[in-house]
Amino acid sequence: PRVALLDDLATDSDGGELGSLGAVSNASDTSWETIDEHDSMIVRWIPDMAVTHCAACERRFCIYRRKHHCRLVH
Repeated sequence: PRVALLDDLATDSDGGELGSLGAVSNASDTSWETIDEHDSMIVRWIPDMAVTHCAACERRFCIYRRKHHCRLVH
């Protein structure tokens, strides 16, 4: 059977654990609609080089307003 998501762990670029993405056992137990819904709930991490403003407060990043500011407020 096709395996969907088996309690995978997300990792950062250094290999550190970020948290569980959740579990969906396999395609025989779960419809593809459920898998698609689960996938849409995953928050996509935007690379630091791709952003110039905070997604939460819309202020421009600078030396005292770091790029991780918006990741802390969500």
